Amino acid sequence: MHSTATVNEDGNGQGTRLQPIMKIIEVIILVLPVMAAPAEPVHTPNPHIEPMWPKCIKFYQAVPSDTCQTLADKNQIDLAELISLNRGVGGLSGCYRGNVMAGYWYCVKPDGWK
Repeated sequence: MHSTATVNEDGNGQGTRLQPIMKIIEVIILVLPVMAAPAEPVHTPNPHIEPMWPKCIKFYQAVPSDTCQTLADKNQIDLAELISLNRGVGGLSGCYRGNVMAGYWYCVKPDGWK
């Protein structure tokens, strides 16, 4: 018995009908390991002020001379952003009262910010 194959324009005998399917399989093979990889857990350092932003990915440890404004400046974020990430400071009035405590860790970048 003799079998034959038709060689189409792509030269591999499969024809162009399989090309879209092969591309889909290729994408799945490339993307699957990325989707299956678990995210690295973020460890919140201690001591830290409560409540802290729940998905913080970058922290800064305050030194004795730090204020809310210096924390914001050193980490290139707005003062309002710093306050919203670290509600335990007590808002702007808490910043004026000196509620930044040396040795404590503050959230300076939440997950999702550039």
